[in-house]
Amino acid sequence: MIHRFLLSISLAVLMSTAHAAVPDIALQTLDGQPRNVNEFIGKGKWGIVVFWAHDCRVCASEIHNMNAFHAAHKDKDAIVLGVTIDGAALLDRARGFAATHKFQFINLVTEPDAEIVERFGGGKFVGTPTYYFYDPTGRIVGRKIGPLSGADLEEFIEAFNKSSYAIKPSASLWANNSN
Repeated sequence: MIHRFLLSISLAVLMSTAHAAVPDIALQTLDGQPRNVNEFIGKGKWGIVVFWAHDCRVCASEIHNMNAFHAAHKDKDAIVLGVTIDGAALLDRARGFAATHKFQFINLVTEPDAEIVERFGGGKFVGTPTYYFYDPTGRIVGRKIGPLSGADLEEFIEAFNKSSYAIKPSASLWANNSN
């Protein structure tokens, strides 16, 4: 019940930024491949961005929830994107953390710089783990700091999809326009 309340608060607080553009942030994967956050967000699926660090105990105990969520949803309606704030100096430790926890989703690397993290649109960065929720159109619609279960995440998405904030596909977008 408390989790639902906190997720509701996150939803209400972020409604003022819900029209922010998809983040255009170039980072690298754990293996050095250049990627942009906008490759993953706003592509017709929910995007869950989780900020983590190799020495975050809550991250270590909770990341399996994101692995399971990603595995269950990646081919349907949602993806998870990890972002470690360990930076270049601790990249080997971040890689070790990812290997130990058998991440099933792509992970990007950023420096431990709150300004970069804040460019994701979720407001002031407090610490790890932090989750940002982007709807299928790419609008940031929620943030959760601290532990998050897969059930709470699914409940948040279901509640949001039923809310007046959800963007429903317009019938005219899907109409056959052939003459």
